[in-house]
Amino acid sequence: MKRLLVLSLATLFVLTMSISAFAFDEDAFWAEYGSGYSMAEEKLDGIEWTSGEAINLASINRDAEHLDTNKKENDDDQNVEIEVTAEAYIPCYLELKVAGNTKSLKGQSFGPDAIAKSSSYGTNMEFDNEMGGFVDGDWKALGHGKNAEIEPGDNVYIQACDLFKVDIYGNDNYKYEVESTGLSATDNTGQILPLDMRSSFDEGASWGGTITFDEATTAPVIIADNIAATTEMTVYHQFRVPYTRTTTHGSYVGKVIFRTVSM
Repeated sequence: MKRLLVLSLATLFVLTMSISAFAFDEDAFWAEYGSGYSMAEEKLDGIEWTSGEAINLASINRDAEHLDTNKKENDDDQNVEIEVTAEAYIPCYLELKVAGNTKSLKGQSFGPDAIAKSSSYGTNMEFDNEMGGFVDGDWKALGHGKNAEIEPGDNVYIQACDLFKVDIYGNDNYKYEVESTGLSATDNTGQILPLDMRSSFDEGASWGGTITFDEATTAPVIIADNIAATTEMTVYHQFRVPYTRTTTHGSYVGKVIFRTVSM
């Protein structure tokens, strides 16, 4: 028994010595397996942030950043603008007023292609020895009356019963013209009585040359050409017919047309 006990103790000693010789190396353990243990110590707040660089679209220009902030004054660095073309079309307007022998008539033309014509003046341009009387070649009066003793001649005329005043206006460039082919005999078929006209642009202070209308007149006579738009113009006209030794007694009828035309 004693021998057995000794053996047993010897065995226990050997085991004890073996354990001591192979003790656990905690430092080595923590160095290899426990480096992250202290990351979750109770003194932290339980929140973890991890940051780093990450670019998924390398071609995006990240250096062109502009901070869009509102300013309190002079905030004019951004706007949006739309341009609209504005157009205006002003219609053409012409006006012509003829006054003389107690009557006046005004014609107006409104807008494109409007042609205003009138054959109703309300009175006539009368050539009569008792009204307008006789004038000579220089348009100087020779007398008037029912039985005025003025014989026909190459330098004798009967003037119209009045001067005719023409007022003209146009908001486009325009011209002013007068048209006639003289007067035709009503009881002597085929005979033409020429018609003379002179004009004044300064209310009779001066007069232009004499224009004659007869059967050879094939076009209107331009009195004023290419008048500037918005110009208002007044023209006075004086008319006469010849009283010569070849002028047949009787009545004669014709037309005188005053006309304004846009250009």
